[in-house]
Amino acid sequence: MRRALALLWLLAGCTSGSFAAIDQVTGLTVLAIQAQPPDQLVIDDGGGVFGLGCSPASGTCPPGGLGPADAGPTIGPVRPITLSALVADPAGGGRGIQVVFATCAALDATTHQCLAESPDYELLGSGAYFPDAGPSVVATATFTPDEQLLVDALALDPLHGAGYLPLRVQVTASAGSEQVVAVKTITLSQPIALPTDAGFVIQPPDGNPVNPSVNLDGSPWLSPQFSPTPVIATTANIQPTLGVGGLGYLVRELDGGLLPFTDYDGYEFYCTAGSFSSPRSGGGPRPGFTFGLGRKDAGAPVYDDAGETVPSTQVQWNADAGQPDQLVYFWIVVVDGRGGVSFGERTAQYQAP
Repeated sequence: MRRALALLWLLAGCTSGSFAAIDQVTGLTVLAIQAQPPDQLVIDDGGGVFGLGCSPASGTCPPGGLGPADAGPTIGPVRPITLSALVADPAGGGRGIQVVFATCAALDATTHQCLAESPDYELLGSGAYFPDAGPSVVATATFTPDEQLLVDALALDPLHGAGYLPLRVQVTASAGSEQVVAVKTITLSQPIALPTDAGFVIQPPDGNPVNPSVNLDGSPWLSPQFSPTPVIATTANIQPTLGVGGLGYLVRELDGGLLPFTDYDGYEFYCTAGSFSSPRSGGGPRPGFTFGLGRKDAGAPVYDDAGETVPSTQVQWNADAGQPDQLVYFWIVVVDGRGGVSFGERTAQYQAP
């Protein structure tokens, strides 16, 4: 939502070609990558903000500026970042999954990945993970971006940090003969000083969205460890019920001006059998918004006070023709459009009518 509305889902998801574009997960798949924190406020050029906005000389910063005047061309400080990758392997039969985390200052122009020869390429961690109670694992790694990585990422960014400094992180998952690669953009934001009657207030960085409550056919649907597995038949209505409220924030333009946006949580749906009426829902009001992405509407439209269509969070799950009785795994990924991500797993027992 920051640089272009078309990036709404890419900012929070996996941006390589291996990111699942369909809702039924049958093979090894990276479903989501969460960064904690997903956003941080960073400064460069001795108190300036990526050379664009707030600087002591411009008078647009709080008294004393946002950094020491003699700091030189630095970026930071940046706190440690923990990456969590949700990796599903429904057909793997519990086999081990090797997961490798990496970063770089710029993606390869052909593969859109971090390659060994990419600038400032760095391995961040790796490990073997074995599915326990279901067909997915959550792999983790923690790192602290060093100053050289950030300086080079800024220098190689075509927009030189307009709106945010993009930091790429990559997850490679391998199992048997399968390998998938997914890339996420972590945002490092410019501090924006907002004048108020009480003085200046700095706009806080983004945080990860709250994992929502979920209803299945109108009843609360809890994680498998907290409740009996519900039974579903040919169709089932799934609706996240928490975390869809709008949160206002500002983005700095190339000319230094500020653009207001409202951040709404959106949802991505995945399952091991069947399909959804739409693989995504929510996302806030959009003029002329229609459901579908090539699929039927998931529900009647809702309108906000301005008369704009507010996408429903509800989707309908539909069993495949001739689908046998089986335990179906569902994953709901929450994205907030600014880089924040959360995810959860649910199960349901399908019984053919």
